[in-house]
Amino acid sequence: MNEDFMMIKLGLLLACVFTISLAYKCDPRIKEYNWPNSKDCQSYYHCVNGTATEDKCVTLFRKFNRETLKCDWTWKVNCSAEPHLPVPDAEEVKPKDPPAEPSEPAHEYVPHQPDPVPERSDSKEVKPKDPPAEPSEPAHEYVPHQPDPVPERPDSKEVKPKDPPAEPSEPAHEYVPHQPDPVPERPDSKEVKPKDPPAEPSEPAHEYVPHQPDPVPESPVNEVDGSLYPA
Repeated sequence: MNEDFMMIKLGLLLACVFTISLAYKCDPRIKEYNWPNSKDCQSYYHCVNGTATEDKCVTLFRKFNRETLKCDWTWKVNCSAEPHLPVPDAEEVKPKDPPAEPSEPAHEYVPHQPDPVPERSDSKEVKPKDPPAEPSEPAHEYVPHQPDPVPERPDSKEVKPKDPPAEPSEPAHEYVPHQPDPVPERPDSKEVKPKDPPAEPSEPAHEYVPHQPDPVPESPVNEVDGSLYPA
Protein backbone atom coordinates (compact mmCIF):
# COMPACT_ATOMS: atom_id res chain seq x y z
CA MET A 1 0.00 0.00 0.00
CA ASN A 2 2.77 2.38 0.91
CA GLU A 3 4.71 1.41 -2.17
CA ASP A 4 1.74 2.16 -4.40
CA PHE A 5 1.28 5.55 -2.77
CA MET A 6 4.91 6.43 -3.31
CA MET A 7 4.72 5.47 -6.97
CA ILE A 8 1.61 7.62 -7.46
CA LYS A 9 3.28 10.55 -5.74
CA LEU A 10 6.41 10.20 -7.88
CA GLY A 11 4.30 10.03 -11.04
CA LEU A 12 2.42 13.18 -10.14
CA LEU A 13 5.69 14.98 -9.44
CA LEU A 14 7.15 13.99 -12.78
CA ALA A 15 3.95 15.09 -14.51
CA CYS A 16 4.14 18.47 -12.81
CA VAL A 17 7.74 18.92 -13.82
CA PHE A 18 6.95 17.93 -17.39
CA THR A 19 3.99 20.31 -17.44
CA ILE A 20 6.06 23.18 -16.08
CA SER A 21 8.81 22.54 -18.56
CA LEU A 22 6.30 22.62 -21.40
CA ALA A 23 4.44 25.67 -20.07
CA TYR A 24 6.98 28.08 -21.62
CA LYS A 25 9.41 27.48 -24.41
CA CYS A 26 12.60 29.57 -24.20
CA ASP A 27 13.95 31.44 -27.18
CA PRO A 28 17.22 29.71 -28.18
CA ARG A 29 18.56 32.91 -29.71
CA ILE A 30 18.93 34.47 -26.26
CA LYS A 31 21.56 32.96 -24.02
CA GLU A 32 20.03 33.84 -20.62
CA TYR A 33 16.92 35.83 -19.58
CA ASN A 34 13.82 35.81 -17.32
CA TRP A 35 10.18 35.57 -18.42
CA PRO A 36 7.04 36.14 -16.24
CA ASN A 37 4.56 33.38 -15.44
CA SER A 38 1.13 34.33 -16.81
CA LYS A 39 -0.65 32.55 -13.92
CA ASP A 40 1.35 33.94 -10.99
CA CYS A 41 2.76 37.46 -10.55
CA GLN A 42 5.39 36.26 -8.09
CA SER A 43 6.89 33.38 -10.11
CA TYR A 44 8.83 33.50 -13.39
CA TYR A 45 10.81 31.31 -15.79
CA HIS A 46 14.56 31.47 -15.91
CA CYS A 47 15.86 30.48 -19.36
CA VAL A 48 19.47 29.44 -19.93
CA ASN A 49 20.58 28.22 -23.39
CA GLY A 50 16.97 27.40 -24.38
CA THR A 51 16.08 25.47 -21.16
CA ALA A 52 13.41 26.92 -18.80
CA THR A 53 13.28 26.44 -15.03
CA GLU A 54 10.62 27.96 -12.78
CA ASP A 55 11.72 30.30 -10.06
CA LYS A 56 9.98 32.59 -7.54
CA CYS A 57 10.57 35.92 -5.78
CA VAL A 58 10.73 34.63 -2.20
CA THR A 59 11.57 37.93 -0.47
CA LEU A 60 8.72 39.62 1.39
CA PHE A 61 6.92 42.37 -0.52
CA ARG A 62 8.66 41.35 -3.73
CA LYS A 63 7.06 40.36 -7.04
CA PHE A 64 8.26 39.84 -10.58
CA ASN A 65 8.28 43.05 -12.59
CA ARG A 66 7.10 42.40 -16.16
CA GLU A 67 8.76 45.58 -17.46
CA THR A 68 12.27 45.09 -16.06
CA LEU A 69 12.02 41.23 -15.99
CA LYS A 70 13.42 41.25 -12.43
CA CYS A 71 12.11 40.87 -8.88
CA ASP A 72 11.00 44.26 -7.58
CA TRP A 73 9.01 45.88 -4.76
CA THR A 74 5.26 45.20 -4.81
CA TRP A 75 4.28 48.86 -5.20
CA LYS A 76 6.45 49.11 -8.30
CA VAL A 77 5.08 46.01 -10.04
CA ASN A 78 2.19 46.04 -12.56
CA CYS A 79 1.07 42.42 -13.04
CA SER A 80 -1.10 43.33 -16.06
CA ALA A 81 1.78 44.91 -18.01
CA GLU A 82 2.83 43.34 -21.31
CA PRO A 83 6.37 41.92 -21.11
CA HIS A 84 8.87 42.46 -23.93
CA LEU A 85 11.36 39.84 -25.02
CA PRO A 86 14.99 40.97 -24.76
CA VAL A 87 16.94 41.64 -27.92
CA PRO A 88 18.55 38.41 -29.20
CA ASP A 89 22.25 38.17 -28.62
CA ALA A 90 24.20 38.90 -31.76
CA GLU A 91 26.57 36.19 -32.77
CA GLU A 92 30.01 37.05 -31.66
CA VAL A 93 31.99 37.87 -34.72
CA LYS A 94 35.70 37.96 -34.19
CA PRO A 95 37.45 40.51 -36.33
CA LYS A 96 39.68 38.98 -38.85
CA ASP A 97 43.33 39.44 -38.29
CA PRO A 98 44.92 41.70 -40.89
CA PRO A 99 47.11 39.85 -43.33
CA ALA A 100 50.58 39.53 -42.00
CA GLU A 101 53.05 41.75 -43.75
CA PRO A 102 55.85 39.82 -45.38
CA SER A 103 58.82 40.06 -43.13
CA GLU A 104 62.01 41.09 -44.81
CA PRO A 105 64.88 38.70 -44.25
CA ALA A 106 67.75 39.96 -42.21
CA HIS A 107 70.43 41.52 -44.36
CA GLU A 108 73.59 39.55 -43.89
CA TYR A 109 76.90 40.80 -45.16
CA VAL A 110 77.99 38.75 -48.15
CA PRO A 111 81.42 39.60 -49.53
CA HIS A 112 81.53 40.30 -53.25
CA GLN A 113 82.71 37.40 -55.33
CA PRO A 114 84.16 38.07 -58.76
CA ASP A 115 82.33 36.50 -61.64
CA PRO A 116 83.99 33.26 -62.81
CA VAL A 117 85.71 33.43 -66.16
CA PRO A 118 84.42 30.74 -68.51
CA GLU A 119 87.13 28.38 -69.68
CA ARG A 120 87.69 27.62 -73.33
CA SER A 121 88.95 24.33 -74.66
CA ASP A 122 91.49 26.01 -76.93
CA SER A 123 92.60 28.63 -74.46
CA LYS A 124 95.41 28.41 -72.00
CA GLU A 125 95.37 29.56 -68.48
CA VAL A 126 95.87 33.28 -68.52
CA LYS A 127 97.05 34.87 -65.34
CA PRO A 128 95.62 38.30 -64.66
CA LYS A 129 98.09 41.08 -65.14
CA ASP A 130 99.17 42.98 -62.10
CA PRO A 131 97.91 46.56 -62.11
CA PRO A 132 100.59 49.10 -63.02
CA ALA A 133 102.42 50.39 -60.00
CA GLU A 134 101.63 53.94 -59.17
CA PRO A 135 104.67 56.21 -59.54
CA SER A 136 106.02 57.09 -56.15
CA GLU A 137 106.70 60.75 -55.63
CA PRO A 138 110.26 61.56 -54.55
CA ALA A 139 110.80 63.05 -51.15
CA HIS A 140 110.72 66.84 -51.29
CA GLU A 141 114.05 68.23 -50.18
CA TYR A 142 114.50 71.86 -49.27
CA VAL A 143 116.45 73.69 -51.99
CA PRO A 144 117.27 77.33 -51.27
CA HIS A 145 116.32 79.77 -53.99
CA GLN A 146 119.17 80.81 -56.27
CA PRO A 147 118.95 84.06 -58.20
CA ASP A 148 118.98 83.73 -61.94
CA PRO A 149 122.45 84.40 -63.42
CA VAL A 150 122.82 87.53 -65.54
CA PRO A 151 124.06 86.66 -69.03
CA GLU A 152 127.35 88.33 -69.96
CA ARG A 153 127.83 90.14 -73.22
CA PRO A 154 131.14 89.87 -75.08
CA ASP A 155 131.29 93.60 -75.80
CA SER A 156 130.27 94.73 -72.38
CA LYS A 157 132.54 95.52 -69.49
CA GLU A 158 131.83 95.00 -65.89
CA VAL A 159 129.87 97.99 -64.78
CA LYS A 160 129.88 98.70 -61.12
CA PRO A 161 126.76 100.28 -59.80
CA LYS A 162 127.12 103.91 -58.87
CA ASP A 163 126.98 104.79 -55.24
CA PRO A 164 123.98 106.92 -54.37
CA PRO A 165 124.79 110.63 -53.76
CA ALA A 166 125.64 111.31 -50.16
CA GLU A 167 123.12 113.34 -48.32
CA PRO A 168 124.46 116.75 -47.06
CA SER A 169 125.32 116.48 -43.40
CA GLU A 170 124.21 119.33 -41.19
CA PRO A 171 126.99 120.99 -39.13
CA ALA A 172 127.00 120.43 -35.42
CA HIS A 173 125.31 123.28 -33.54
CA GLU A 174 127.71 124.95 -31.08
CA TYR A 175 126.55 127.22 -28.28
CA VAL A 176 127.37 130.88 -29.00
CA PRO A 177 126.57 133.36 -26.22
CA HIS A 178 124.49 136.38 -27.24
CA GLN A 179 126.46 139.59 -27.80
CA PRO A 180 124.75 142.94 -27.50
CA ASP A 181 124.70 144.99 -30.65
CA PRO A 182 127.46 147.69 -30.62
CA VAL A 183 126.33 151.29 -30.35
CA PRO A 184 127.55 153.37 -33.26
CA GLU A 185 129.72 156.33 -32.28
CA ARG A 186 129.06 159.82 -33.51
CA PRO A 187 131.96 162.03 -34.59
CA ASP A 188 130.65 165.07 -32.72
CA SER A 189 129.91 163.34 -29.48
CA LYS A 190 132.17 163.09 -26.48
CA GLU A 191 132.45 160.32 -24.03
CA VAL A 192 129.86 160.84 -21.34
CA LYS A 193 130.50 159.14 -18.03
CA PRO A 194 127.44 158.05 -16.14
CA LYS A 195 126.67 159.93 -12.97
CA ASP A 196 127.01 158.17 -9.63
CA PRO A 197 123.71 157.65 -7.84
CA PRO A 198 123.09 159.86 -4.75
CA ALA A 199 124.35 158.29 -1.54
CA GLU A 200 121.69 157.11 0.83
CA PRO A 201 121.71 158.91 4.27
CA SER A 202 123.40 156.78 6.85
CA GLU A 203 121.81 156.47 10.30
CA PRO A 204 124.05 157.52 13.22
CA ALA A 205 125.43 154.78 15.38
CA HIS A 206 123.47 154.22 18.61
CA GLU A 207 125.59 154.73 21.70
CA TYR A 208 124.84 153.02 25.03
CA VAL A 209 123.48 155.57 27.64
CA PRO A 210 123.04 154.12 31.14
CA HIS A 211 119.66 154.66 32.86
CA GLN A 212 119.48 157.47 35.37
CA PRO A 213 116.89 157.25 38.21
CA ASP A 214 114.35 160.02 38.49
CA PRO A 215 115.20 162.71 41.18
CA VAL A 216 113.19 162.56 44.44
CA PRO A 217 111.36 165.87 45.19
CA GLU A 218 112.01 167.44 48.62
CA SER A 219 109.09 167.58 51.13
CA PRO A 220 108.21 171.03 52.61
CA VAL A 221 108.99 171.57 56.33
CA ASN A 222 106.44 172.86 58.80
CA GLU A 223 107.81 175.98 60.24
CA VAL A 224 105.82 175.70 63.50
CA ASP A 225 106.97 172.38 64.81
CA GLY A 226 109.53 171.51 62.20
CA SER A 227 107.68 168.40 60.93
CA LEU A 228 107.48 167.37 57.34
CA TYR A 229 104.29 167.78 55.36
CA PRO A 230 103.08 164.76 53.64
CA ALA A 231 103.96 164.68 50.05
